[in-house]
Amino acid sequence: MNIVLLEPEIPQNTGNIGRTCVATDTCLHLIEPLGFKISEKAVRKAGLDYWNDLKVFTYVSYRDFLDKNPDANIYMATTKADKTYTDVSYDENDFIMFGKESAGIPEEILVENKEKCIGKLIHSRIPIEWMRYNMYIEDDRYRNIPMLVFRVQDSCPENIIDSLKKCVDAFKGNLNWKMFKDPLSRKGNYLITISELEVLHRECCAGRVQYNQIDFWGAEKYKKYCDDAIQDIPMLEKHIEETL
Repeated sequence: MNIVLLEPEIPQNTGNIGRTCVATDTCLHLIEPLGFKISEKAVRKAGLDYWNDLKVFTYVSYRDFLDKNPDANIYMATTKADKTYTDVSYDENDFIMFGKESAGIPEEILVENKEKCIGKLIHSRIPIEWMRYNMYIEDDRYRNIPMLVFRVQDSCPENIIDSLKKCVDAFKGNLNWKMFKDPLSRKGNYLITISELEVLHRECCAGRVQYNQIDFWGAEKYKKYCDDAIQDIPMLEKHIEETL
């Protein structure tokens, strides 16, 4: 498990959290700027003699943290959340992030995190072997059409997979969405994405076209698919949560 403190301000709080992390074999991640120096007496005093045993990592910014933990599944601790911490089934590699004491997690970070919302929801409902949580990249939203890529564990019952497929197929948004096994994947990955992308994957697998999303639809239609899909994601998450 991983605890992330975004710009913590009070050294005693960080020291106490560090002590708890040692006791629970949890990694602590500190995102600068900090309101204190990590070697300050107050931090070490609060952490007692545990501090030297702490697995602690520091980052110069939130972006630096994301760059060094690209596949991190992050749960944001905020009063603006729709769920409480007890509603979540945590994986041992998950991250829980807390904001600074005076202000919490900035709104722009909370909004940015929506690209992972469907992945987190599905991970809490289905036994997952591997998942790429980011459906798109907010800073580069036209890189690819949004999609969730994942593999289920061998123990996952077929009826659960079928239920998720039907749930996604029934969603009515700006676009039609599908869940399908990617014919281009050698590992049996599933995709949740817009139905138009399934057509491209089938055509590419059959050798009729090269895999290029922009060339397949044209730049104007491709950008509209990206925009409409990103707009659909929060609504699709709500649909899955209420239906599955």
